[in-house]
Amino acid sequence: MSERSSGVRGRWACASVAVVVGLVTASTAWADPLSAPGLRDVLRSGDLVLQQSTSHQAAAIAEASGSPWTHVGIVFERDGDLEVLEAIGPVQWTPLDAWVARGVDDAVVAVRVGGADGLDVATVAAVRAAGEAMLGRRYDTVFEWSDDRVYCSELTFKAFERGAGLEVGALVTFADLALDGPAARALIEARLDADPDGAEPIVTPGSVLDDADVVVVWPVEPEVANDGIDD
Repeated sequence: MSERSSGVRGRWACASVAVVVGLVTASTAWADPLSAPGLRDVLRSGDLVLQQSTSHQAAAIAEASGSPWTHVGIVFERDGDLEVLEAIGPVQWTPLDAWVARGVDDAVVAVRVGGADGLDVATVAAVRAAGEAMLGRRYDTVFEWSDDRVYCSELTFKAFERGAGLEVGALVTFADLALDGPAARALIEARLDADPDGAEPIVTPGSVLDDADVVVVWPVEPEVANDGIDD
């Protein structure tokens, strides 16, 4: 494994731990994120929400990225309610309640791009338009950097890049990931005839937490957040 790869994974893991430590000391973690004072009270259109997915590929993503946060989407107000624009199956809208309930122990971390005040209304609308342009795209099970199929953090990255000119998350390559663990190896062997191209660009959900342009607006249970992070 290269020094660059180890550094990238270390920064992602340390960022997740730092978020947790700050939240434990500075705020309260609620058992039910949808109860008051809850997630709905703090979320704004354009916020990113992360969870620990229960999908069969979640363990491999956590292992490869060094972060337990394995799924991400963007929240927007839609038809008077909060919904998440996400790539899961096809790119689609999912009601916030259903999105939260799908994760491990309902644990959620929410971040805002552009500081505590967030981005202006016009920029958020442009991010939404860029994300909605990919509605219906099929899920990319081999994580290629192409618009033909899209995975979750690719959708969020491209929506902010194209709508706001911001890179939210770390765009790295497969060579930067830890692909030699058992879960990652099993996923690769199940989906590919050979190892992925080491030069292929990729962005992982957990890398969003390491971005200098985001601030955490919602806490998580500390024991859930630490699960899966290697020292």
